[in-house]
Amino acid sequence: MSDTVGKTPHHVENVVSLFGEHNIRLVYVPPNCTGELQLLDLSGNADFKSVLKAQFVEWYADKVANSLAAGEDLSQLKVDLRLSTLKPVHAKWVITAWKSLNEKLDAILNGWKKVGIASALDVTDEAINIIVE
Repeated sequence: MSDTVGKTPHHVENVVSLFGEHNIRLVYVPPNCTGELQLLDLSGNADFKSVLKAQFVEWYADKVANSLAAGEDLSQLKVDLRLSTLKPVHAKWVITAWKSLNEKLDAILNGWKKVGIASALDVTDEAINIIVE
């Protein structure tokens, strides 16, 4: 039986060694602490998902409005939610959501500070400003 059974890829010894060879230090988040320690859980994800949801709701509402304008019976309305239909528009929604995060850089950077990443890496406010610019 392999010694990798039941292990996640970043816990496998050869992967950990590869990270070390590239000066990447792994820090494991204890169970049930991701909400406190994972940067994007604290800042970014909620805003990103909110914009995606708003884009979907607007798209769906447009489909309903177009059906109403065409005099269609709403009880018979079927919005095409197949992947082949959603994939192209979803890509646009993701781009819109990503761009919206640029307006919230301070919130994201504050997340770095809140979880201690900035201080653990000795990242100063000046360095953060350089990264953002």
